[in-house]
Amino acid sequence: ILNTPGDLLAQAREGLIEDRLRMQAARRFNVTVAPEDMESELARFAARVNLPPDRFLASLAQAGVDAETINDFLEAGIAWSVVTNGLFAGRIQVTEAEIDRAISQSQGQNGLRVLLNEIVLPINPDIRDENIALAEEFSRTLRSVADFEQTARRFSASRTRRNGGRLEWTPLSNLPPEIATLMLSLSPGDNTPPLTLPNAVVIFKVRDLQEGGVGQERVGALDYATVRIPGGQSEAARVQAAQIIADAASCDDLFALAPDNSPVGLSRDVLPPQQVPTEIALELARMDAGETSTALTSADGQNMLMLMLCGRSPVIEEDVSREDIARQLRNGRMQSLGQSFLAELRADAEINFR
Repeated sequence: ILNTPGDLLAQAREGLIEDRLRMQAARRFNVTVAPEDMESELARFAARVNLPPDRFLASLAQAGVDAETINDFLEAGIAWSVVTNGLFAGRIQVTEAEIDRAISQSQGQNGLRVLLNEIVLPINPDIRDENIALAEEFSRTLRSVADFEQTARRFSASRTRRNGGRLEWTPLSNLPPEIATLMLSLSPGDNTPPLTLPNAVVIFKVRDLQEGGVGQERVGALDYATVRIPGGQSEAARVQAAQIIADAASCDDLFALAPDNSPVGLSRDVLPPQQVPTEIALELARMDAGETSTALTSADGQNMLMLMLCGRSPVIEEDVSREDIARQLRNGRMQSLGQSFLAELRADAEINFR
């Protein structure tokens, strides 16, 4: 109903597991959700699809979704917010220098860019908990660049593993908003907490953060195409992707290469950066218009996701307040701490499917 991309069955299963963990944590800390908070959150959620709450619930009912389903989902989100605020709010400090840097970046004044290393660990069901725990350990213990790169060569599943997970300079404005905000709070040598994606958990090490270069426009929308090629990362899928890439000079050419009766699926989206799935946004961050990537696979592993970046549209600049910027920085840090805590809960949990 919300036009969520990707493998909905896999996402639903993971979402239900995480909601159970969130509610267990809420009960441990005696957190309850008031009815008025539920009403407010339902109204906010319904507004995402431009409907009042009663019509939103009616639309769900017509699609066979019981109101209790959305209520459980919203309750878990509200309770989790209370839990993470209680645990981490006192630990989050935002400095004036960080606010100054964020304002400069948001206004495109200094072309802030970041130099990163990455470690990417797959989290398919057989090794999910093991690799999330491993990512936690790497984030805490890999202090030097040399240790990080040695570990990336040994463990990372990314195509960058051969060079120690090294990435090229990346404009901060190209990164997904939640990761860009997190980078503003880090210094060279710092590691991010593990960032959980549908198919992988990722850790970044900041090698350098540079400002004062050519100004970068903030991205208001990403225009990109996704080609779903059966076979995952098989040799046959790679051959088919290579043929499509050879024949397509731009996104407009792709539609002629995937007729209606083709097993290849094609979609084109123009979305604000915050609405692009994080794993896709991270791939697009490395690309210029017309470039392609075949690194991603659908959540069920059945399809290669070949991406082509069609273009980036700049945002229309608006005045920003220091209070708004500070709130964004705190929220980004809170989200990262919450993701790490949820990963710990999952690693310690016994999960049963019935």
